Amino acid sequence: MRFDRMSGLDEKQLDELEERVSELLEKPWDKETGRPRELTFREALVVTSGYMRQNIIEDVWADIFDVDQSTISRIITFLTPLVEQATEEFRRHPRKQPKPPGARSRW
Repeated sequence: MRFDRMSGLDEKQLDELEERVSELLEKPWDKETGRPRELTFREALVVTSGYMRQNIIEDVWADIFDVDQSTISRIITFLTPLVEQATEEFRRHPRKQPKPPGARSRW
């Protein structure tokens, strides 16, 4: 599959994201025992990135990967904060503009 188009990330960026997010996981994505996950870690990151960057809705992701929409929802809910944390230093932050002299706060 063309993960770069779906996620908005090229192969190198996806590799780096996978490494950074895996370091933030409390437990490995693929456990040695129990039921295996329906998506690989990389697929889950593609889904999360595509949802965040390309605004591809959950139902479409579910169709692409042939899983339930609820599976996609759980993955996005779980991984979004970790992706945000892993990419914090790369995201643009609005510069704090100094208030002009005499300006009053709205709050």
